[in-house]
Amino acid sequence: MTLAQVRSKTGVIRGFSALPFMLVAAVSLLGAFYRPAPQAVTGGPLNSGDVACMLTATGLVLLMTPGLSFFQEEVELDLSQHGEMMQDTTPLAPVLARTA
Repeated sequence: MTLAQVRSKTGVIRGFSALPFMLVAAVSLLGAFYRPAPQAVTGGPLNSGDVACMLTATGLVLLMTPGLSFFQEEVELDLSQHGEMMQDTTPLAPVLARTA
């Protein structure tokens, strides 16, 4: 493939560079102004066994995440464990803040 062919193909792609942004903006505006029907009440009273199972599973996942990053760093033989742990545990912050 010559340089001229590459430039001609990238010129076509650059011509439509605003299209993905426009699609995301349109979906965002549609979601901002769309009012869904009110949610129907479903479910019954909370079962203590189900709550205990979910809390146990959540605790195990929170314990597993840093351990998994330690394991991954040992396999890759990289020295940036702290950065990897931060990348693994930072997405959990909103969940922990919401449940606190």
